[in-house]
Amino acid sequence: MLFQMLGMLAEFEAHLIRERTVAGLAAAKVRGRKGGRPYALRGAARDLAVVSTDKSVQEIAQTLQVSKSTIYRARQRQKAQDSSTVQEPPAGYVHTNGVVAVRA
Repeated sequence: MLFQMLGMLAEFEAHLIRERTVAGLAAAKVRGRKGGRPYALRGAARDLAVVSTDKSVQEIAQTLQVSKSTIYRARQRQKAQDSSTVQEPPAGYVHTNGVVAVRA
């Protein structure tokens, strides 16, 4: 019976911890905070990693003192971000029935 009581108390305490954690995460979200580790490349360093094409990935990584995979991840994030924005077709193109065709 003693072990049952201790088990109930432990379960109750775990439930309270879970509730406080969820409440804290919700409050942080309202304040605009996100969880997780910050990106290694921010600002000008990120721009250099994403835009630079005259240097190899290895050279960029050595310059910024990060790994090559960090450069590849930054480029992948940028590519996903660019593809998620809606882009208008160039002038002279007509969009009909889901097909983009050149205006004759």
